[in-house]
Amino acid sequence: MEASQRYVIETKRDQYAGHNCFLASLRCILDHCGCRYSETQLFFISNSLKIRYGNDLNEIGRYTVDGLNEFSKKTLATVTTLRRDAGEMIPEKMLKMLKSGMIMLDVDTKCLNYNKLYTENENRKHLIVLYGIDINEKTAHVMDLYMLDYKENVTVYRGKI
Repeated sequence: MEASQRYVIETKRDQYAGHNCFLASLRCILDHCGCRYSETQLFFISNSLKIRYGNDLNEIGRYTVDGLNEFSKKTLATVTTLRRDAGEMIPEKMLKMLKSGMIMLDVDTKCLNYNKLYTENENRKHLIVLYGIDINEKTAHVMDLYMLDYKENVTVYRGKI
């Protein structure tokens, strides 16, 4: 296997679950770079006001990733985000981008086969962190820092997909 076909960033093993997939992913990426922010601080810096109501997860507000523009202006920290629905997840491109740091992926939950809750229910948008890729094995190394189970417990997934 060519070395250029695989790249995995060494990360902390003790990742902890967050209160929101966007803020937890952002916190994880920044923490890896040595920037320590709480999710509350990140919420206000990114100006990502969203109001969620009802059990069916209806929301009012702007798309959360749009808050990254505000965040970058205020902190000069850049976080790369790739969206599945925009055709941006090209393995060779992702491998090259990973060499500059972890990537926040905007994905559909139906594609996240490590959690039955995702695959057995209605598809939703979700944010996870990409920290590695192996093009030959067709695998990605991801962290899901806001993974719900059927009892509404929040845990972390770290592994291959």
